[in-house]
Amino acid sequence: MESERRRSKRINIDVTIQLKSVNQNSSADQPTAVDVNVVDISTTGMAFKSDYQFKLGTYYDANITLENKESIQTIIEVIRAECIDDSIQYGCCFVGITPEQQFKISVYQIVAENANAPT
Repeated sequence: MESERRRSKRINIDVTIQLKSVNQNSSADQPTAVDVNVVDISTTGMAFKSDYQFKLGTYYDANITLENKESIQTIIEVIRAECIDDSIQYGCCFVGITPEQQFKISVYQIVAENANAPT
């Protein structure tokens, strides 16, 4: 069994968000916004699936609305790509996230874990 190397605990989530490129030199064939399906989130990053091929090391503006309706505005950097089933799952880290936004994610994690805990 492989040991966990992440610094922050991730929790599963199922939301669709739009990523907007922050690259000033984007080409004409690159879309200005791409819809992605977020599969997990932590206070330091998230993973998402997409049919669009993102380049590693690229940055995107993300506005994430959690299932509890809390909204988080941040910049992400795509740092990992992995083929899973018929799509690609990307890992990214938050580059521009405030402590207040990280706290919102922490609270969401606690509430979600307690809702799923056996009674």
